[in-house]
Amino acid sequence: MMAEPLLALCSYDVGVSESEFEAGVTGEVSAGLPGAGAKGGASASSTVKRAQETVTPSKAAALLADKSGVLIIDEVDTLSSVDDRRRLAELAKLLSDRRSHFKLIIVGISHTASELVAQHPSAGRCLKEIRLDTMTSLGLREILRIGAAKHGFSFAPDVETTIVNASCGYPYFTHLLALKCAENLVRDNPAQFRMTRQARSPVTLRITKDHLAHALRAAASEAEGRLSDQYDRAVLSRRSNRFEAAVAAAARIDEPQFHRKRWRTELAKDMGGDEVVAERILKAVVTSLVHSENSLNERSLLVRKSHGVFAFDDPRMRSFVRIQNELSIA
Repeated sequence: MMAEPLLALCSYDVGVSESEFEAGVTGEVSAGLPGAGAKGGASASSTVKRAQETVTPSKAAALLADKSGVLIIDEVDTLSSVDDRRRLAELAKLLSDRRSHFKLIIVGISHTASELVAQHPSAGRCLKEIRLDTMTSLGLREILRIGAAKHGFSFAPDVETTIVNASCGYPYFTHLLALKCAENLVRDNPAQFRMTRQARSPVTLRITKDHLAHALRAAASEAEGRLSDQYDRAVLSRRSNRFEAAVAAAARIDEPQFHRKRWRTELAKDMGGDEVVAERILKAVVTSLVHSENSLNERSLLVRKSHGVFAFDDPRMRSFVRIQNELSIA
């Protein structure tokens, strides 16, 4: 990750070499800073870059300290190695200690900046957290209405409400569901859609629940792979559907963090109101699916934020689970 910035800014070559792998071979990259320890399958055309020299945070800081610039590192939350994220935090701290004008912008999805850099013990003092909140329901509805009006159709009120509710404030899911709905609408009404577009006539086509049902299936399969993989491993791989029911109940709670009592009450609604049964299910689910927030090497579906308080590890998972829930009843 740091090889190209160091070469461009400091004319410092860490000796990156490229290797090609046959299909089915697993490659591993190790380069001192983020990227180290990242593993994945490679196809016949895959190329893996390796740094001949390990670049430590202190080495990178020494080279970058007298430079002026900004390095944006996106999707830091996808780094599986805690050490990699801590090295990024260490680099930021060392640059700050040197009063460098070179800045790092570390971007990723997490509940706090501290989580994003693996709770580095002292990096918090040199990091400024800029939180990007989710959108309001009104904002998501405007996305749907303005986009639909431009293309000569509209969303049925119940469809609009379902999309907004499933999105949980994330425009990514609103756009994805709206796109899949529109594709289904055009596929069902190609001639009418063409006439509406050409004549720029008032809105006549409407997206209904039938279009949404197909859109939910498409969105569930096309959503970010990390979400579907995590959900499949945690829920669908289980023999009992009690895990799916418990996760669905957690996703119905609108707060990003929720108390166990609130979770149990929500789950009991699916158990005929029996909170004793709900509590028995939660005990099994918490043991299997929940890890402590401090278990940084574990990526789980849910995390324990404090005693009796839980949250989805990836905040977007709540929306993904809601899409799965809508799909099951569509």
